[in-house]
Amino acid sequence: MAGPRRGQAWTPAGWLRFGRYRWLRVLRLSDSPRRISRGVFAGTFIAFTPFFGLHFGLAPLIAWILNGSVLASLAAVLVCNPLTFPAMAFASYRLGTSIIGPPDHLAAGYDTGDGIVTIRDNSLALVTEAEFDWNAVVEALRVIFLPYLVGGVLIGAISGIALGWLSYRLVSAYQKRRLTFRRTAGSG
Repeated sequence: MAGPRRGQAWTPAGWLRFGRYRWLRVLRLSDSPRRISRGVFAGTFIAFTPFFGLHFGLAPLIAWILNGSVLASLAAVLVCNPLTFPAMAFASYRLGTSIIGPPDHLAAGYDTGDGIVTIRDNSLALVTEAEFDWNAVVEALRVIFLPYLVGGVLIGAISGIALGWLSYRLVSAYQKRRLTFRRTAGSG
């Protein structure tokens, strides 16, 4: 059976192959394990935040501030992909609402779907002649964005630390093994 054609969605096997390839690229970076792990932290951390469209700009910035690998941060941002995004967004939002409490409007029948529609409609108002409603946008951001941000920062920090530590261990072992192989191959 042939793989998906151009324009079709990737299969889960395609996403796994893509992820494995990205991980091997991180292992083979010619940077120190500490810098690579800081880059992985930065990319993983920012992937959990609701700054859609800015992840690929913010991850290298955070990696640079932490003196981490910019390339590793860009690879780690791909933790957030079409397969993982729904679970990441749901977990971040739920944690955020459990920490700061559910918005007042939820008790009055305000649904997060209403907030998403408000954001969509006001985004379209920027390029059409429809009227932009600042109050509705601020309210939607308070109901959706703030809990998502709070939960995303916490889950992102924990996940970033865990994946940063794991990448440090794996990159260190990989680089030591590669150095040993080169020494034995060169002496033979």
